[in-house]
Amino acid sequence: MPRSARSALGLLLAGAAALAATEPLAAQRAVLPGDPLPGLTPAEYEEFLLGREDFLEVETAGEGLGPAYNG
Repeated sequence: MPRSARSALGLLLAGAAALAATEPLAAQRAVLPGDPLPGLTPAEYEEFLLGREDFLEVETAGEGLGPAYNG
């Protein structure tokens, strides 16, 4: 068997082994907008929840618009 054919066969087998070792795409959960990323630590998840709560809070002009607008 020529050297180039052995190299190509080796690369093909290595690629197939790498693909077989990965998690199937169907088993991976899609991250929807607003969902936390998978793999967060408990502290990171708590920070995410606090940030989401602050983001979803409705701000009004009576509460102030920030230092650039309030002078």
